Amino acid sequence: MPLRLTVVVCAYNEASTVGPCLHSLWAQTRQPDEIILVDNASTDATAAVGAVVPGVRVIHEPRKGLPRAREAGRLAATGDILLFLDADCRRRCTGWSASSVASRRVGTFSA
Repeated sequence: MPLRLTVVVCAYNEASTVGPCLHSLWAQTRQPDEIILVDNASTDATAAVGAVVPGVRVIHEPRKGLPRAREAGRLAATGDILLFLDADCRRRCTGWSASSVASRRVGTFSA
């Protein structure tokens, strides 16, 4: 059975960059099984931007800080493999694409 892949995007006030980031995940050769956007106490429209991207689940972490946002994403994830991505990533990455990660065993991935 293939491993399920969850991508967690943690964002604080990233309304201008998070949309292209989330859309780029669906352009991967191996699409994620789950995409979670963690709105980390943003004061802009970050959560609203994520909410209109099909297939993205938005969760809210009211306490600022990347470690807290990542933990909230980890706890919400249902995948076997978790990828944490910055909200300003836009282009298709070739060195760590979802396809290459999902095809390897947990604990043996190296970029």
